[in-house]
Amino acid sequence: MTTSFPALPDSKRLAARDRVLLYTRGMDIEPEDGIRLALESMRKAGDGAGPEKVMEELFTLLRENGRPPLIPDPDGTTLVSSPPVHRQTVLPKDMDPLSFSAALAKWVSGLARGCAGKGENAS
Repeated sequence: MTTSFPALPDSKRLAARDRVLLYTRGMDIEPEDGIRLALESMRKAGDGAGPEKVMEELFTLLRENGRPPLIPDPDGTTLVSSPPVHRQTVLPKDMDPLSFSAALAKWVSGLARGCAGKGENAS
C-alpha cells in the first residue's frame, strides 16, 4: 500500500503563515479569534502570496473589525501603548574597585566571624 503525503507549501507561504500567526499571537485577543483572523487573511491573500500580502490582508481585516493594527500603516493609524512607556539609558554608578588584598581581608574576617560564632554554640 502506498501512502501519499500532501505537497509541502513553498518557503514564501510558510514565512507568511509564521508571520501572521506570530502577529496575532501578540495581540490582546482570544486565541480562537487570532487563528481565525490569520486563516482568513491567508485565504484572502491567495495561493502563493508572501508575508507582505498576507499582512496587508490582516491589517485590512483588523480595520474592518474595529481593531487598529499594532504597527503604523501608511495612514498613520496605530495602536498606542497605555500607559506610555518612557525608555531612557541608565548610567552605571561609579564604584571604587576593590583590591585583591582588601577582598581577601574581607573574606578572612567573614570566615573568622563564622568560626567564632560556631565555637560559642558548641559548648
